[in-house]
Amino acid sequence: MTRLQQRTMLLLGVVWTAVSYMDQAVAADTVPKSLQGKRAHKKDLTPAKPKTLSMEHPFYKALIQTYNTNPTLQGKARDQYANAENVAQALSGWRPSLNLSHTARRGGQETQVTQFDTLNRPIGPRQYSTTYQTALNLTQNLYAGGGTVAAIGGQRASLGANIADFTITEQSTLSSAVQAYIDLCYKRSLLDLKQKNVVVKKKTLDQAKARMEVGELTLTDVSQAESEYASAQSDEISARADVETAKETYHQVVGEIPAPSLPLPDPVTLFIPIPNQQDVFVNEAVKNNPQIIQAKLSYEAAKYGIDSNKAALLPSVGLTGSLERNVTSDTVNNARSARNNAASIGVTVSVPLYGNGGSDWSKFRQARQAATSRKIAITTTERSVRQAAVSAWESWTSTRDQITHLETQVEAAKISLEGVRQESLVGERTLLDVLNAEDALLQAETNLIQAKTNFLIAGFQMLLSLGQLTAAGLGLPVEYYPVKEYAKDVEGMWIGTGYEPKK
Repeated sequence: MTRLQQRTMLLLGVVWTAVSYMDQAVAADTVPKSLQGKRAHKKDLTPAKPKTLSMEHPFYKALIQTYNTNPTLQGKARDQYANAENVAQALSGWRPSLNLSHTARRGGQETQVTQFDTLNRPIGPRQYSTTYQTALNLTQNLYAGGGTVAAIGGQRASLGANIADFTITEQSTLSSAVQAYIDLCYKRSLLDLKQKNVVVKKKTLDQAKARMEVGELTLTDVSQAESEYASAQSDEISARADVETAKETYHQVVGEIPAPSLPLPDPVTLFIPIPNQQDVFVNEAVKNNPQIIQAKLSYEAAKYGIDSNKAALLPSVGLTGSLERNVTSDTVNNARSARNNAASIGVTVSVPLYGNGGSDWSKFRQARQAATSRKIAITTTERSVRQAAVSAWESWTSTRDQITHLETQVEAAKISLEGVRQESLVGERTLLDVLNAEDALLQAETNLIQAKTNFLIAGFQMLLSLGQLTAAGLGLPVEYYPVKEYAKDVEGMWIGTGYEPKK
């Protein structure tokens, strides 16, 4: 076969391969392979009928394990149980205080002269007596300048803010688990690519050496191939180290050693409905994000703090009552010589004129400025949440659309590499062209893996913005931390040691 015939057959082969690929691409209607059959319309960002989450998937098993065992979440729950007692303590301001006391006292005296009792019997120089005193005291707050009402309202608002803070921690913990799982899958995929690249570069180097022996290539060409092979080996070592680091991060967050192989989950937006318009999505995020809820409730608590400090400047009214019995006996007649009963009730009115050196006024001014600061913080938080929601939305939509083009790029890079290799055999391309084509395919495959990873993570970031990246929001089959239930239980307890929550 002549050289011209070889070139003609090569070009026909490349053209045929390209035409076949284009037919396949048209048949697929340019929908990413990872998304084909999973969404009905490109502009519709949610499926018409969400699928059902499979909790048997290793990904959701990892989330369940994280929720049940993560120490950060467990510690936050205990903090919340402790904070729940603040409401009960504030309610105690309306409850009476009742104290019972009993005192027993024995005393004696010594005289230097002889004394006689009422029956004219001599009394020794020493005489002893015993006194018993029993008292029951009651105090009841009637009016504390509005401070009791303010304290109760403030603590209830703080309790709501603390529950929102627990939700923030829960979302952050599950988000870390999502990131750790998907990042480990990503790093393992990159390692696979690097390992395959080492094989490819080694094969190219061997072919270059063989062709140099027959005079088709030079030592420079072989040196270029050796350089690429060494670089590929270096990249593989780095990728392997990244996998080990990702495995330990997974172990830290999830609490167990990852399996040798972990499949990627389907996009969460296939299972949980997401608003299909950006402005609707952002408004829902601003409405339901726990950070904003926490900021608003913190402002409410701060406003009650103003009234609480104002109460120190206003009159207070209290009710007091007491019952008392005194019994005294002596050693002379071995009988009770005195028995007294007393009872009293009264109302105490206290009007502050100038107390604590003016510090009460200072605390009032301080509370008012603190409330203003909390109010400003709401705006700051809303802007932050809005920015994060827009960022998650744009990341999700952009990476979804990128996948289509990157899949096309990968397929085209494969065809290009095969064509360059064939052309190199007939002298139309250099070895450097082959090496560059191999690198182009590697980079395209890397970009595709990165885009698919970012697409998955962006979906969960959208749930995070909406406040739905929780065990309840994902429907995880776990026993939830009873932070709200425990707060309700202890709020009305007048007495008792309570109980220990299971989680």
